[in-house]
Amino acid sequence: MQFTKVATTLGTHSSICFVHLTMKAAFLIASLAAVATADVRQHRYTCVKNNCKLQPLTSNNVAGTTSLAICELTCGGQGSLWPQPDSVSVGTETVAISTWSANHRIVFNGKAAYDASPLVSLFKTNFHQALRYKGAQGNGKDIEITANIKSASEVLDLNTDESY
Repeated sequence: MQFTKVATTLGTHSSICFVHLTMKAAFLIASLAAVATADVRQHRYTCVKNNCKLQPLTSNNVAGTTSLAICELTCGGQGSLWPQPDSVSVGTETVAISTWSANHRIVFNGKAAYDASPLVSLFKTNFHQALRYKGAQGNGKDIEITANIKSASEVLDLNTDESY
């Protein structure tokens, strides 16, 4: 419809071709501008002497490109664990986990507790709400979270064992 209007206004086929090429050129320029503004990673982080260092991304170091979050998690003796446990071993490789298939269990005095407890239900709800938008469903490895509760006491005092 617009080309017909342009044809009657301009009157010649060469003008129609010019307008058509101009529209193609405008579309091409718009497409190139969109690609140019895309967030393309131009750097990587490397663990050097227990510190994450920013390095430019070159054709020689593209493999194993690391974000700051992954570097901070795996760099150094204890990574970004807090509070820091008495002993820990943190590897340098990471694996994506599936937050959708996380299995939660509570073991109380060596026996599996019922999943219907308010604590487990609340934990599951909070866990899934916190991670709801963090990843696509079905991606990553399955994970199982088990809480081993040794005492029925709910009172915190100076003798409470807070170890991992």
